[in-house]
Amino acid sequence: MKKIMMGAVAATALLAASAGADDKSWYVSMNLGYASNTAKLESGNTNATEVLGDFKVTHTLKDKKDSALAGALTVGSSWDLGHDWGMGFNMHLGYNDGKVKLSETTVQHTPWDTTSAQKGTVTFKPGLNLGAGVFFGRHMADRLSAYMGLSGELSLAHVHFKHTATFENGADTEIFTRNDKESVLLVNAVPHLGLTYAINEKWHAVLDLGYKFPLWGSYYSADKNLRFKKRPEAFVASLGFAYSL
Repeated sequence: MKKIMMGAVAATALLAASAGADDKSWYVSMNLGYASNTAKLESGNTNATEVLGDFKVTHTLKDKKDSALAGALTVGSSWDLGHDWGMGFNMHLGYNDGKVKLSETTVQHTPWDTTSAQKGTVTFKPGLNLGAGVFFGRHMADRLSAYMGLSGELSLAHVHFKHTATFENGADTEIFTRNDKESVLLVNAVPHLGLTYAINEKWHAVLDLGYKFPLWGSYYSADKNLRFKKRPEAFVASLGFAYSL
């Protein structure tokens, strides 16, 4: 009787070879799921209110988590190691539809009833990612298998910086705004684990859990001296289907 092995990594599936058949198998898979994106900013200021002579200055940093859709298309190959074990490699093209908003606000009050406020807002969008990984999987029960693996990933993120300055003097208000957009390349390590279920010899359902740890990538705004204190990270949980070629 044929035994089907499965494993996965990078939110995708591994289709291992059937026992007694060819030792190598190719597969393609698609998945869709949930991503929780986080990041933190730092600047030359801290969350505090300072009194500088007759002036009172308040600095406020805000970080906001984001929940979004994430998905990937994957192609890979795997082979049977024997004794219900399998391993392989894959490549994926994915997309994270997140939008994390981070901001710093500085408000200055004067003894002459005038107020100036400056706000720097950084909107981070993870966007496209391209990765490759290796994995190991083990047949656990009749149709159920488990896997674990590690991927390296390049993410081309988009950052929108908006700087707004407001000056109030009695009934008069002046507002100045500046917008900057740029792309930021991030390098992530992505450990994964999950379960697969064999629907038949060609189709498999996949549950995948992973976390994206940033290894490299930076952002800096000279206007407000803002930069990443914690680079963008993401927890991703997804469901998908894999087809053995």
